[in-house]
Amino acid sequence: MTNVDPWLQLVVASSIRINDGTDRQIETGITLHVGGLLISGNIISRRDFLMSHPQTDKMQEVLDKLDKPDNMPGDKPSEELPEFIHLSGARFFIPGNPPIPTDVDGVFWRGRISEVAGFSFGILKVDAKPA
Repeated sequence: MTNVDPWLQLVVASSIRINDGTDRQIETGITLHVGGLLISGNIISRRDFLMSHPQTDKMQEVLDKLDKPDNMPGDKPSEELPEFIHLSGARFFIPGNPPIPTDVDGVFWRGRISEVAGFSFGILKVDAKPA
């Protein structure tokens, strides 16, 4: 039995449906506690994650041509709860250090939900001016 938080799975699944249903006008900001650090960003779909990079964008094109967009290795079909969470604008926070990356955009990130120890709604803000 894996240590998966069913509430986080529901948050991810419903956030993706809301995001897709509103043409990406409503995003769910989340901060995850993973392996001793905090990861903060907006929940996005696997498809949006794949479309974010030229290499993975090509993988999505192949999946679309196969007409099996939900049958990617390691992902469950869309009617089941997700095993992975995908974020846009993600930043990593380590105690005593500035966030990584330091730019305002953050990065795209994918992680296994079973590795998340805890979560909270909202994105950690970064002061634009260093102290």
